[in-house]
Amino acid sequence: MFGLFGTLVPSGSRERRDAVSHAMADALGVDRVLFAELFKNSFRERWRGALGSLEETIAALAVRVGGNPTEEAVRHAARRRLDFTRRQITPDPGLPALLDALRADGRRLGLISNCSAEIPALWDGNPLSRQITAPVFSCTVGCCKPDPQIHRLAAAALDTVPERCVFVADGAGGELPGAQAVGMQTIRVRADGVDHGVYGGMGNWEGTTVDTLYDLPAVLGGRNTGRTRR
Repeated sequence: MFGLFGTLVPSGSRERRDAVSHAMADALGVDRVLFAELFKNSFRERWRGALGSLEETIAALAVRVGGNPTEEAVRHAARRRLDFTRRQITPDPGLPALLDALRADGRRLGLISNCSAEIPALWDGNPLSRQITAPVFSCTVGCCKPDPQIHRLAAAALDTVPERCVFVADGAGGELPGAQAVGMQTIRVRADGVDHGVYGGMGNWEGTTVDTLYDLPAVLGGRNTGRTRR
């Protein structure tokens, strides 16, 4: 069981996230700084799916900063966000081979992502969707890590129980203690650029840490992918 951002794909920098929010604001005809700040701070609403689809979310946030965008402006802003996110969730070229090796050892692979509506909208076109066929997205199920319920839902999506799962993630927002609370084993992946100031710290957790995902076979026991450590 994996997290997405900071684990399977980079978290990305605040500067890049703000840049795309500025581009969206330009399309919507609203103040860049106000919209970028609101978009950032609305992450919990967006993660729970409380604002609806991506287009509905963008329109609602534009109104909050005094805008009244047309449908075409909202669609244009949504395209900017989707283009950014599509690039952001493109995996490292060696990652599919690693996941294939883990699957070849008989493991089923799941995903638990705190994310907003653009991730499920893009998932089927992402290379990772071929190896991870039972993703759980917070905006779809209406709850977020570290809520134990989302971990239970992810285990059920793999037709198993939490006690038989290993959750691998960067640890932001207390997700590792949340997984442990339902009986999952946990492994932390070191990640650069995770904004703990926004998304929350590690919480009260101790356990195994790996430098990269490519160290997982050695920890879990299984086939070597042939990939050298980075």
